[in-house]
Amino acid sequence: MIESIIGLLMLSLIAILINTTILYINNSDRHQKSEIINYHVFLSTIESKKLNLRVVKIDDNNITLINPSNHKEYRIQTYKNMLRLSGNKSGHVPILENIASTYFSIHKNHLFIKLKFINHQEFESETSIEKS
Repeated sequence: MIESIIGLLMLSLIAILINTTILYINNSDRHQKSEIINYHVFLSTIESKKLNLRVVKIDDNNITLINPSNHKEYRIQTYKNMLRLSGNKSGHVPILENIASTYFSIHKNHLFIKLKFINHQEFESETSIEKS
């Protein structure tokens, strides 16, 4: 009888351990997919034909963009662990969160973006945004 109780207790502990491990793996995978989706949404937003943005000024952590049709300026800046978009007026909109590092440059007259997230995922893209 005691052996049966100990056996059931061991099986229960193993089942709890397996369940916890599976939940952790699924949550981690979901978080990584979320970063990929957010990055591509960010790219499609800044490359939008409606905005038609051009690079005015650039350094490693900041970009100043302009919409030539209405002369509105936008800034993409690294702030704490996020990438944020701000305009001429005060305030900002967080674009991407959990950013560990950023690198912006001009490559072949187009904006080159390299981002590293806190979870060590890295993305880099050469966008359709040109230098004005």
